[in-house]
Amino acid sequence: MTTGGNGDLWLSNGKSLHRKANKSGIDSKTEPLRGTPFYNKSVISLYTDSQGFVWAGFYGEGVIRINPGSGSIKYFNKELRNGSVLNITGKNGKVWLATLGGATEIDIEKNFLIKNYSHSEGLSTDYIYQIFVDSKDRVWFATDRNGIDMWDAEGFHHYKENMTAKVIYGFAEDGQHKIWANVQGSGLFVFDEKKFQSFEYQNRLHNSNINALISDPSGQLVAAHDLGVDIFDAAKNKFSYYDEVAGLANKITNLNAVARDEHGGIFIGTDRGLIIYHSSSDVRQELPKPLIAQLNVNDHLFAWQKADQLSYDQNNLKIDFLGFWYQNPTALSFAYQLENYDPDWIDTRDNSATYSRLPPGEYSFKLKVSDSNDFSRSMEAKVRFTIWPPFWRTNLFYAIAILALAVSGYLFVHLREKKLLRDKRELEAKVHERTEEIQHKSEEIKSQAEEIKGINENLEALVKERTSELEQKNKALEEYAFINAHQLRAPVASILGLIHLMEKLELKEDEKVYLEHLQQSAKKLDDVVSSITEAIERGDFIKPRQF
Repeated sequence: MTTGGNGDLWLSNGKSLHRKANKSGIDSKTEPLRGTPFYNKSVISLYTDSQGFVWAGFYGEGVIRINPGSGSIKYFNKELRNGSVLNITGKNGKVWLATLGGATEIDIEKNFLIKNYSHSEGLSTDYIYQIFVDSKDRVWFATDRNGIDMWDAEGFHHYKENMTAKVIYGFAEDGQHKIWANVQGSGLFVFDEKKFQSFEYQNRLHNSNINALISDPSGQLVAAHDLGVDIFDAAKNKFSYYDEVAGLANKITNLNAVARDEHGGIFIGTDRGLIIYHSSSDVRQELPKPLIAQLNVNDHLFAWQKADQLSYDQNNLKIDFLGFWYQNPTALSFAYQLENYDPDWIDTRDNSATYSRLPPGEYSFKLKVSDSNDFSRSMEAKVRFTIWPPFWRTNLFYAIAILALAVSGYLFVHLREKKLLRDKRELEAKVHERTEEIQHKSEEIKSQAEEIKGINENLEALVKERTSELEQKNKALEEYAFINAHQLRAPVASILGLIHLMEKLELKEDEKVYLEHLQQSAKKLDDVVSSITEAIERGDFIKPRQF
């Protein structure tokens, strides 16, 4: 299908071409090819060029250009590389044909100058599903089994990395001028100016096998598939969905059967008629509504009405929540935060939040829901609950403990003072008793000292008396020694001298006997004198001893 410059709708059911016009509020339907050689030909592609002419592509028999005003037709076939035209597009006076044998460029401003492109000119394959010209005048080619080709001023570029299927159905450009590719069975891929990457939020689309892809005037992507239509705003990361609730039940979109009119309306061809979408008339519910459903405490359901009565050991919580959004319920995402615990909001696609071993305190659980990742305008639900601390961590317990500690301290100090006073009295008694003992001992010692003094005085008198006696005896011994040494020794010496003289005389035998006896007696006397002298000398009686 295509929309003409005057707002007419041109469409084909695969058998014949139809034109639907609305003039003065009256619908009229015509068959523009009736009565022409092309009436029985199968029209499989349509396009309105920059001059308002309608192009119709046939299966195996080329393409025609129709003047909507006069109905005149210009036919192209032999000059084309292939006559099976699957898709027609264009920009700035140029028309591109996607065929089963490559691509064809027709410059309508240069007397329909035709250029054919195939594998030999740089395409990765000659089987082209769709051609798309973006805002930068780059030409994109959706190929069969060989990924994506792109042609610009530098020539052809090829992209098939990350694409498992490599069968590309078509392209679209969003409001941020990003290029999106519709990959068979793999959903959407987005171009980052270097390569195509799989769409991050692919799971939020309701079908990965998209039949038709286009953007509306605001830059939102419109993806039609067997289960309905997904609307995605890439700038806001916002999703919408239309299914049987919107009247799309049992309507399967035909491959690339999509067009946009000058008023922004999107026309989608299905096996059961047309789907028309106007973003300006989208009267959907304004925002999804969050609901905090139930509370599980220690794996048991717990009533929210009693949520302020949780004890310290009821601190393992699981909070279940929902989002009401009938237009696209499966695209909902949530953001939640537990005040006094979570520092920031937490994004999730789950329908519950779990907290383990929460400390005692007052908490508020806040929930937001959105059909995109933008929660700035989202509604918020909020519930409060309290986990009470154990008794031994309450202010009352602390007060009792402090009071008990103070009383204990007072009693301890008081009893300690009493004990110290008692010990002091006992110590004073012991000190007094010991002092008396010491005084008694001192008196005894004093008495003994006086007694010893008397003994010493008596002893000194005795020593003096004994010393005096010894001095007298020593004096006598001195006199005896003198007598022995001088008065006794002299006669003994004289006798020995006489005996010596007598030995020189001639004596008779009996006289010699007498002399010999005399000599022995004198010698014994001399030995006795010597012994007495030696004894006196050994006794050191020459000087009196001192005591």
